[in-house]
Amino acid sequence: MLQILTLDGWGQIGRDIITLQDFLSSLWLVIFIFVLFFFFWNILIGILLDIFIQFREDKEHFHNKNNQIPFDPEQEMFNDASISNASHLGHMKLQHQRSIKMHQAEIESMSQSHLQSPLYNQLHQKVDSYQGQFQKQEEKTVSENNFSLESLLFGKLYQIIFLFLWFMSQIIVYNMNNIQLIQQNKYINIQIIFSSVYTLHTIAYIVYKLKHKIKFQLLTLHIISGPMSLFLDVFELLYTQKLYGFQLILQSLKILTIPGINNIVLSAKFVLPILLPPLTAIMGFICIIGIWGAYYLNKVGDHFGFYWQDFRTSFYTFVQVLTLDDWCAKLLKMLNKEGYIFEPLFFIAFIFMSNYFFLNIIISFSSQCFSLTETEEQLALKPDFYEREKQSQEENSFTYKQKFEEFKKDFHHIQTMLNTEEQLVEYKQKKMSSYLSTQQIPVKIVYQGQEVYLQLKDLHLTP
Repeated sequence: MLQILTLDGWGQIGRDIITLQDFLSSLWLVIFIFVLFFFFWNILIGILLDIFIQFREDKEHFHNKNNQIPFDPEQEMFNDASISNASHLGHMKLQHQRSIKMHQAEIESMSQSHLQSPLYNQLHQKVDSYQGQFQKQEEKTVSENNFSLESLLFGKLYQIIFLFLWFMSQIIVYNMNNIQLIQQNKYINIQIIFSSVYTLHTIAYIVYKLKHKIKFQLLTLHIISGPMSLFLDVFELLYTQKLYGFQLILQSLKILTIPGINNIVLSAKFVLPILLPPLTAIMGFICIIGIWGAYYLNKVGDHFGFYWQDFRTSFYTFVQVLTLDDWCAKLLKMLNKEGYIFEPLFFIAFIFMSNYFFLNIIISFSSQCFSLTETEEQLALKPDFYEREKQSQEENSFTYKQKFEEFKKDFHHIQTMLNTEEQLVEYKQKKMSSYLSTQQIPVKIVYQGQEVYLQLKDLHLTP
């Protein structure tokens, strides 16, 4: 399968499958190549690009912090918008950490003249104290999620246990070098054991969701890999009907339910409609030239009968050419030996049109659109258990912003009190002067030996 995943000689392997079994079995091979190589590998490219972009932005942010560049909210908003356009939003946790740093930088840049003020120091201590409480709460939440019963059934512990069981099942099947020589019941019993484990997990998953009134997500994969696979195993055991290992394919879908992979599956569901136009163009093009190859190249000699025997083999051959598997070493050499000149040019045109145009469109779409889906759509569709830590971070972030606004108001109040002492004194003087000028306050004045009583307001004096 690793050889097929690297597109090395997979065409000949598929033809051997067609000869030994049927065309449907080889069609599963084609689906495997399209899904894993042309889809998930391209998604991996998109994830790597997103990580590199985020790493570059973090590096620039760290460099600016070391150089003590003044904080500019408008410039930071512009940078965030640029990052959003480039990578379609970042990771929630990283953004939250950056927001904390931004708020601290804004506090420090409010006023450099009052850094030594006791009130300002108290304010800064309150911010540091709250940040420490937030980090402790975050560590506590992560610790609870890692060691709780829910984590055993749905979280990281489940992921580790399931991968262990899955690899053990693969080792058991691999050690059965010749399944035909083994007792059929013994082999089916092994399948029933793993299907039963998956079924129990599916039941626990359903009970958990009903208890917490959570929307059902990815439940289809749980049912297919668990109860449905178990039903087929029991059916094959009771009625001795060979299902050609179809249950193993259903059981393998269980790996798509673990937390790390189901995110990709949910995202792929929204990326796939975007990729349908180029995929439809490729498949339509292959069908057209498959018909041409079945009716035209079928008459060129015995060498080509195996490749263009009918529409099915012709379609399969052009899919092989699409993946650049032995297209020149075998096919073009055979055409050249038969004296064909224009047909090799047609093959080359098909390769450039499909492989270097449509497939590159698929790569670019799946690389860019996957990041958009992961943040806007897929995060909203995760099971609620995996959202708890994110929701806790959002709530703590919202609380932190509230605290920050309160601290900011307190700081402005302190700054106003420190900067307006002279204005306050002047205001009190004016108020006192206005008060005295309106009151009937007698004033005794001795002028040339005579006592005169006047009102203070008539003297036009200020105290």
